[in-house]
Amino acid sequence: MKKLLGMLLVLLLAAGVCCAEELTDLLARAEAGDPAAQVAVGDCYYEGRGVELNYTIAAQWYQKAAEQGYMEGQYKLGMCYYNGHGVPKNMERASYWLLEVTEKGEKYGNSMDMGIDGDDSDDVMAVSLTANPTTPNAQKQLGDRYFYGYGVARDYDEAEAWYRKAAAQGDMEAEYMLGEICRAQGGRAAEMVAHYTKAAEAGNADAQHQLGRCYAKGRGVEQDDEQAFAWYMRAAEQGHTQALLRVASCYFLGTGVAKDEDLSAYYATEAASQTDVWGKTLLGLQYFFGDGVTPDLQKAVQWWYSAAQQGGMYAQYYLATCYKNGDGVEVDLVQAAYWYGKAAEQGEMRAQYRLGVCYSEGYGVTQDMAMACYWFEKAALRGHASSQFNMGLCCHMGNGVEKDANKAVFWYTLAANQGHMKAQNNLGVCYANGIGVEKNMETAVYWFTQAAQQGDGIAQTKLGVAYILGQGVEADPEQGIYWLEQAAVQGVAEAQWALGRCYLNGQAGTVDNEKGVYWIRLAAEQGHVDAQYILAECYKTGRGIKADWEQMAYWYKQAAEQGHAESQYMLANCYDLGYGVEKDKQQVAYWLTQAAEQDHAKAQRYLAICYERGYGVEKDLDKSMYWIMKAAENGNAEAQFYLALCYYSGDRVPLDPEKAIYWVQKAAENGYVDAQCYLGMCYVLGEGVPEDPEQGVYWLKKAAEQNHMEAMAALGMCYESGTGVPVDPEQAAYWYERAREQGYTD
Repeated sequence: MKKLLGMLLVLLLAAGVCCAEELTDLLARAEAGDPAAQVAVGDCYYEGRGVELNYTIAAQWYQKAAEQGYMEGQYKLGMCYYNGHGVPKNMERASYWLLEVTEKGEKYGNSMDMGIDGDDSDDVMAVSLTANPTTPNAQKQLGDRYFYGYGVARDYDEAEAWYRKAAAQGDMEAEYMLGEICRAQGGRAAEMVAHYTKAAEAGNADAQHQLGRCYAKGRGVEQDDEQAFAWYMRAAEQGHTQALLRVASCYFLGTGVAKDEDLSAYYATEAASQTDVWGKTLLGLQYFFGDGVTPDLQKAVQWWYSAAQQGGMYAQYYLATCYKNGDGVEVDLVQAAYWYGKAAEQGEMRAQYRLGVCYSEGYGVTQDMAMACYWFEKAALRGHASSQFNMGLCCHMGNGVEKDANKAVFWYTLAANQGHMKAQNNLGVCYANGIGVEKNMETAVYWFTQAAQQGDGIAQTKLGVAYILGQGVEADPEQGIYWLEQAAVQGVAEAQWALGRCYLNGQAGTVDNEKGVYWIRLAAEQGHVDAQYILAECYKTGRGIKADWEQMAYWYKQAAEQGHAESQYMLANCYDLGYGVEKDKQQVAYWLTQAAEQDHAKAQRYLAICYERGYGVEKDLDKSMYWIMKAAENGNAEAQFYLALCYYSGDRVPLDPEKAIYWVQKAAENGYVDAQCYLGMCYVLGEGVPEDPEQGVYWLKKAAEQNHMEAMAALGMCYESGTGVPVDPEQAAYWYERAREQGYTD
């Protein structure tokens, strides 16, 4: 009865629930705690099979299975959180459950990688659900399920218990698998050899092959090449493909037997001529790496092509890689993409990633980022770290998929937790800037550190800056300089620039202008625009290097051509004054225009003068006024005062006293001394503003303190007459004297 129920569950899992009675039985099993049944019930609700579709209930059943450590439940619950199906979308929870799957060492759905062909009979499936199988075959099959983690959480202890039951009844396959458990767990070499020996002596070819490897490597027995060859040969005589290849290798190298290249070729050919896909794949690997045979890339390709034609996905992957790299064949990206596609469709994870790269870059296929993301996601969901990183990038940039910062962090996290260096750096960037997660510099520094320790120059740069500035970590200039130097010697321009700034500014402990210029130059030579500007400034002032106006102009131009507005403005000055270059009015106007169009206020002011005077451009008063207004709006005090005078006089703009006072006020507040004096007089006399002598004195004093002659004289008059201040002859005399020193005459 239990076996029949088990078979029923298998059918439900395979074909889907189709009637109420079946669902009732399945629910009973799920409620009793069977994780496979819990997932099956979840699937019914998720897909609406036999019940009304309900993601919430589906997620609840997946949760029950997941909490028992059942990988399929963990995977599906993770995907519910990833897609927001039945639970709130939550990338952290999605990451948690998918990492639970990854950390078990196998990825959901990766049956071929686990040595399972996915084509078990109904009888075997039923056995796996039977409470207490008694036949050795059934016990061995149940041991297999626990060993490979197929349909249950992998459990070597449970697997060993069932293998022992089967082996005790004489099942030599189970005896061999006991040896495999010892090999997988490590530290049980002698016990491993004992199990292999028992099975091998009973004629088990797999055990004979593995026992040969034990003698070859000296694992659990004294190393003995002759014994290794003898066991390889016994397995080879049964047609064991890998043993045939090892016999071929022994004859080729003369290991454990007299060297004989003819016999080596014979056994290698025997292995492949069995039309065994795996044997051909292994033979291709031997020729590719020269393992027991003379390296021959063309022969490797031939064997892989033969196996690939028979559907061997690993051979398809290797063949594609040969076409990609030109190993044994001419480079052919179309063929590479074709064979990657064949392997990817069978679930070969590396091929899925490589096919994604083909679509991403347009290698052998039409570039298609949506298809690239499709294949990246396939591999990523099975735990391929580079694919997870690429999915993070795609979600981050909205390239091939909808832009989604939360999903970007989700994928970066999965890859980062597997040690993917670039993912760790990008995850640090997300935490540093609050992209897809709450901003957290401490966490950012953690991930920068992980990537930096693996040698990522960008992460080393960011970590160095964090230590210098004390962001997310206690300030430590010594550590900061250390990490910046690690990145700088790798040629990271941003690190060279930052390190140079530290030496110039004393953040390295002491000011060292020469070292500063050294690193700034290296960054500048790599095209770092800020470094180019600072290097020009150093040549201008002779800081850390001999002053050289030609070099100054050269580096201003390098930065200017990259769009650096301040360098464009300074280069215009060089052409105006002939510093390091020949004077050139047209170049003055050209570079002022480049800077002005980036809202560089000073450039806008002087470009206005060029148009007013026809300097390097055709005279155009309308364009002159246009740039005056732009400069004024961007805070240039000189332009603001000039515009105020235009509104005051009606020169090129309609007369407007209110706008005149507005712009005078702006210029005065920005420290323009003529505007301060002018505004002070306006308040004293009540011109354009309500009369306010105290405000007038305030602004006159601002200008006078900057040695403005007229402001000094006016301030003396205020103290003499008591306008806005108490009468004070001494102060009046003081300011009159200051004004006369500047050349003022009554």
